[in-house]
Amino acid sequence: PAPATAVAPATAPALAPAAQASAATVEASPAAPAAVITVAPVVSDTSFDDSEDYEEDDSEEEDSEEVELNPAQQMIHNYLLRCHQGLDACTYFTGRGLSAEVATRFNLGYDAFYRTLPQNQLMTEMSAWQMQQLNNLETWQAAIIPLSADSFVAYKIATVNASGLALPSSWDLDERRYVGTMQCFNVQALSRSLYNHSPVFITGSEIDALSLESLNLPALALGHASNVGSLMLHLQQMVSNKSPEALSLNCYLALPSGALWHEAQVQLQRCCKELKLSCHVVDLNTPYSSINLCLLQNRTLLINKLYHLNDIADVQLQSAVAPSTPLNASSLVLSLENLAKLQLSPLLYTMASPAVALSRLVLACLVDNPQHQLIYAGSKMQWQMLCAMLTPQNGQNATSGNNAAGITGSEAVATGASVNATGVLTPQLHTKFLELPLSLSADDIEQTLRHGLTMARLNGMQELTLMVDTFALDLNLCAQISARIARLPTEFEIPVMVWCSLEQKHLFEGNSLQTIEMAQGRENEIVFLTLDSSCRQHRFSTFQGY
Repeated sequence: PAPATAVAPATAPALAPAAQASAATVEASPAAPAAVITVAPVVSDTSFDDSEDYEEDDSEEEDSEEVELNPAQQMIHNYLLRCHQGLDACTYFTGRGLSAEVATRFNLGYDAFYRTLPQNQLMTEMSAWQMQQLNNLETWQAAIIPLSADSFVAYKIATVNASGLALPSSWDLDERRYVGTMQCFNVQALSRSLYNHSPVFITGSEIDALSLESLNLPALALGHASNVGSLMLHLQQMVSNKSPEALSLNCYLALPSGALWHEAQVQLQRCCKELKLSCHVVDLNTPYSSINLCLLQNRTLLINKLYHLNDIADVQLQSAVAPSTPLNASSLVLSLENLAKLQLSPLLYTMASPAVALSRLVLACLVDNPQHQLIYAGSKMQWQMLCAMLTPQNGQNATSGNNAAGITGSEAVATGASVNATGVLTPQLHTKFLELPLSLSADDIEQTLRHGLTMARLNGMQELTLMVDTFALDLNLCAQISARIARLPTEFEIPVMVWCSLEQKHLFEGNSLQTIEMAQGRENEIVFLTLDSSCRQHRFSTFQGY
């Protein structure tokens, strides 16, 4: 009898030899009824080649196109028809949460006696002896999903439970067989999304894509991570003749976990960036292994994730994040020598003191060292008081000596000193002052620090340390800027030291590699208390010299 509505597209590529053999294993009819048949697309959903010039025309839907199919294509065409007609005998797709409308739209089918080849022989030519062994192949109950006129994927159905629900064998590639040229499922979703100005979802398995389609969301599936090249080629062809303004395509990557899928995701992100397409990574399946299982077991969770799509885009939960530089014993300040030489890693350190005068005294010693390239961030008043504590030979005594020797201001500047507004000579320091804004806004403080570090790099300061004085800030503002300051060491690859009070210490030490408390010991002694890498209390002081 003549076939019903056919499923081949207007242009059908030639079928691979192995695909012909595999198709022969599932084709029951001995011969095709005709060489020329009337065909329609595999998916009834309309694909638009040019969204700008598209106009709906019912007459075009009525006009069919006659396409000549070769025997192998015609064989698969008839096979897909018969599988779709037998869909009522299986509850696999409805058991996976897919509606009858989706099954009809994508021409899904069921084969109770599907005979398959090993996966690694699908895309290779078969010998005559292998062709004779087709009758000895494993037989599956299979869910059939068409990919094109001459290709499809068969999902193995392992069991049928007591209620008649067909269960999948597994989601592994070993439990699927691709027949014909392996390609993306429902690539027409790209054109539909472009025309409707809606996002398109790119998934791993065909079942996941069908799950999103059942929620009226355009979705396509790679099928296998190695198929990413086919999708990138399709994207390149789609945008080649269109301006970036006309491409309002928004892609959401919802791929499975694994090294191969991660590499495919990176390639797609790079491709979309080059094509100036919006691309975001979303996690729609956690805590389940697939999007379809999330749809089945917690439909509300999946819908909530889709509802908050913009909020979760590009957010990934990572198992571990390695530091930019290895941490070792030298990363901790455990001696006065370590502190004096500022042997620090590009991380955050917290220096807590019970009195601002004690903190300023230690800071002055570090600023005095000509070997250090420092940026001191604080208020102008704090900086003036800090400069007043510098050693006399660099300050006023040196000024008096210079003036006594008859050195003028211009001569002093030539030797490295500077002259302030009152005509008093001040020392030339390697430390630069960065004034924090008076607005006391966390955003303004962060912006000032970033701009200051950027300018320092442009001025050639590479090996520098940032000192942030927070004594003049209240606890609420410290809580707001703590995490922001902690990001600076990683981004600029420099150590950052926060000089704070004991009351502020707990707001910074959670983001710090090390917290050091300063205290007054005996006369002329400053004691430093901290913990080593084994969480043992460690003490060093200026009196001991180590």
